Amino acid sequence: MLVRGTRRGLVVVVALAAVLGAWLLRADERPYETSADLVVGLEAGEDEGGDLEPSGALARTYAELVESRSVLDEAAGALGLRPDDLSAEVQATADEVTRLVIITVRDDDAEDAADLANALVDVLVGLTSGPETHAYASVSVLTWAPVPTARPERDDVHTYVPAILVAGAIAAASVLLINGRGRRNPA
Repeated sequence: MLVRGTRRGLVVVVALAAVLGAWLLRADERPYETSADLVVGLEAGEDEGGDLEPSGALARTYAELVESRSVLDEAAGALGLRPDDLSAEVQATADEVTRLVIITVRDDDAEDAADLANALVDVLVGLTSGPETHAYASVSVLTWAPVPTARPERDDVHTYVPAILVAGAIAAASVLLINGRGRRNPA
């Protein structure tokens, strides 16, 4: 009787551990990520003798501008979305020496990530272009954000937590089963 009850307990514990492990693995799934690369100021070969320091300082300003509510709202509108509908994570970084601005978008939908990144590029280029825009303030697109084809690999310790939990539950259930058999059959 004890063995039969222990076996049921083992089945329940293993089933619960499997469900928990699957749920944790799904919850730890990383969003799709894509990036667009821009350069602020003159592109290589246009005018190597000019002072590019203002362009480097503007790169930092433009990166902050990309993350601003007004630019995000305008990009959302260009995609036919309400600003509150944006669920993506947007990050813009700048390098004052190279004058590069990198716009990175992470989203659960690959096409939405690329669409938003490219809409942000369009908004920034629109804000920084015009007949009165000085060459050091102009923005040129080096690469548009492609639609990502795979989610980023999980490379941190959180990847192993579900497996450890499942293994621990199975080990505990096995100990229960072995202890139950030992009590049932003393001979």
